[in-house]
Formats: sequence, C-alpha cells, structure tokens
Amino acid sequence: MKHKARGFSIIEVLLAVVLLSLFVMATVGAVLYGEQSNAQSGARVRAAALASEGLEADRAIRDATFSALLTGTYGLSTAGNKWSLTGSSDITDVVTRQQVIATASGDDNRKDVTSSATWQQNLQRSGAISLYTRFSNWFRKFGSWSTISQQASVDLAGNQAGNKVAVSGHYAYVVRNGGTPNFAVIDVSNPASPLLAASLTLAGIPTNIFVSGNYAYVSSTNNTGELQIIDITNPLVPAQVGSQDPTGNSNANGVWVVGTNAYMTRAGSSNNFAIINVSNPASPTQTSILSLTGPLYEVVVMGNYAFVSSGDNASELQVINISNPASPTLVSSLNLAGNADAITITGFQNPDTVFLGQNDGTLSIVDVTNPLLPALLSTYAAGTSLNDVALGVGSGVLFMATSNGAEELHVLDVSTLTAPTLLGSLNLAHSLNGVTYDSVRDRAYAVGLDNTAEFIVFQSL
Repeated sequence: MKHKARGFSIIEVLLAVVLLSLFVMATVGAVLYGEQSNAQSGARVRAAALASEGLEADRAIRDATFSALLTGTYGLSTAGNKWSLTGSSDITDVVTRQQVIATASGDDNRKDVTSSATWQQNLQRSGAISLYTRFSNWFRKFGSWSTISQQASVDLAGNQAGNKVAVSGHYAYVVRNGGTPNFAVIDVSNPASPLLAASLTLAGIPTNIFVSGNYAYVSSTNNTGELQIIDITNPLVPAQVGSQDPTGNSNANGVWVVGTNAYMTRAGSSNNFAIINVSNPASPTQTSILSLTGPLYEVVVMGNYAFVSSGDNASELQVINISNPASPTLVSSLNLAGNADAITITGFQNPDTVFLGQNDGTLSIVDVTNPLLPALLSTYAAGTSLNDVALGVGSGVLFMATSNGAEELHVLDVSTLTAPTLLGSLNLAHSLNGVTYDSVRDRAYAVGLDNTAEFIVFQSL
C-alpha cells in the first residue's frame, strides 16, 4: 500500500510567516523599548542632577552676594570657578535648566528659588523636574539695640489709641481702641517715612491681630463676631471677608493662627478658649470650645500645644494640648509670684520657651520644653504694666511695650534665658500698648496712647 506524503498548505505557510513576524516584531520592540527606557531613565537622572546642581549654585551665589539673587528667570554659568545667573536658561546635553527666583512674601531678605530641568522624552512627550527651596540673607547686619531712637511716626485720624500691631512684608497692620477707622494699613517700605496706605472700620473694638498669608485675623469685642477675618491680598484694598461668633458673649483678647486653625482667648471664665476652622475664610466654623480659669488674654502656639496668659492668680500660664483640635485639653499650668495678671505672651522653639508679661511690669521667662512641667527660668522688672512683648533678631532680643512713665520701650538681651539684661530703653510721651519687630528692616514698630503718633518706628543706632 502506498502512502502520500502530506505537505504544508499555503494557509499554514502564511500562518507560520505571520507568527514568525510577530515574534520578530515583539523581540525587536522589546529591545527598542528597553533602549528607549534606558535613554529616558538616563535623561531623567541627568535632569535631576542638573536641577539639584542648580540649587547648590544658587546657594553659592547667596553665600557670596545675597543681592545677586535677583527676582526673575535665569540660566547658570561659571567663570573663575564662580557661579552666576545669566540669560533665561542654560542647556546641557538634552536638558534645559532654569532658575526662577522670587521675593518671599514681600521680605527682601528671603528668596524663593525653583530650579527646574526639562527634556524631550520622545516626539510626543517631554519630561520635567523641579526642586524648590527658600534662601535667607544670613549675613545681614543688625543694630545692637543698646541705643534706640524714634525714627518716624504716623498720626492716625481721631484720638483712639493703638492697641496692637503686626507686620508682614512691606506693611504694618494696626488695630485701634475704637474710632473710625479702627484698622489701619501702613506702608513701611521706607521706615523713615511710613505712610497710611489703607484703612477699614470693623464692628466692635479690635483687641489684637495676627497676620498669616493673605489674611489678618482680628480679635474683637463684637458679640456677634469676636473673630474677624480681613483679606489683605491687596494691602491697599483690605476687605473683611468673614467672622465667627464662638459660643458665649465674652470679649476676645487674643488670636493665633496655624494652618487652618485659629486659636482664640477670651475675657470670661467660661467658653474662653476657642478653636476655629478658618480653611474657608469667608465662612469660619467653631471646631471646639473649652472653659479655663480666666480671664484669658493672649495665646502662642508651638507644636501640639497652646500656651495661654491668664488672670487666674493660681495659674497665670496655662498649657493646652491641641493635637486633636476637636478635643483640646488643659494639661498643665504655672503659678507666677504675686497676683498680677499675665496679659501678654510670646515664645520660640528650640529650646521651647515662653515670655509672659504681667500688669505689674514683671517679665517671666518659662521653660516649656516639657509642656507638662513648665519651669520658671528667670524674671525681669520693667516697672508698671508690661502690655506687649515681641521677639526679634534671631530670638536673642525681646522688645517690651510698657506703661512705665520713664521707659515705655524696653529692649532686653535674652540670649541667656536665665539672666535677661537690659540692652536699651526709650522714654516716650505716652504709654505703649503693642510692639512688633520687622526682621526685614531691623525696626521695631509700636502703637500706643499718643494721639499725634499712634504708630511709631524705632531704630537702633
């Protein structure tokens, strides 16, 4: 019997060719894709290194001459082993690099720097990497504040005293003890010639102020809005955008803002510590409220704790755990000598320290490194009522606004916390209610009872 040998049909041949082609294409594609991925990966690594190098170059420029970090968009070049900003970009291989420099929040001694690198990954897609940092002018010189002079002043309309003052960028923000207006914006870009830039009339009497970002937060006696929020995005056109009426009718005395939370102290003995969510400034909402022995005056927030100055004779300093804003708890207190109210407070971290001023003129410096066990480090006698305190010059100097008839402004060296010493003082015609320090211009600004100079600029000589 004969058997016919069966060959491959045309269809089988075509199928084999197609399968072989697919295999070859897949193999070639995998090789090409791998090469492309390696190339893209290499470009990304190169771009990241160049962006990082850009920040280091900017740092070197800062260290050599801070004023060379001019606002704008630049490339980088080297000459004589020194970096400089040049043009609008620089190119290395396939990577284009740019340095974008901006003044930070109006502070001429701080610069926001972004170093970016871009490259073309393929015909359809490009790649980009950006690195950001903030540089400060660490080498600027400050006065010693051992000799102080009044440099300038502003007479605000009416005879109402200035209550408190805050500074941000080129502007100082003043709240007054009533009148129209009772909120003033003062241009201090030239501290020798400050100018009233804008004003606003708020309901009630503003008692304190805290500036954060584009908003000024004002504590008030207004029973339907003890917290008032002012939009200062354009300082020349301030506008109230929101308010909040915490539970109860006690007047608000102090306010401090961190992130989306405002911490408010009030004069009453119940519902006198409020945490308010200000994530939407136009519609702030009460997160929680706590009753502490009071009255309460001012508050400073550091980390998970709020430190409050109080009129309670057994606990002039009160410490609240705010790690859970919905449920704040009193965790400790400190009884200062005598029965004078602690009416003002400020502080700094590393080491955690608070400074309390009492209405008998006593300054108390307290170690709060362990918030559960605050410990008195030292005291200083400023005479009559110590109305406000503000830190300046790297936290080594403390400015004090007082009612002392011979020395209304005191400046202390607090670099040794256990032994504060007087650097300088100044005798004025009237008492001071508020003081703040301008780190950009090395100036102190104060407000007080002088009807012809509610706002005053001080300088060191």
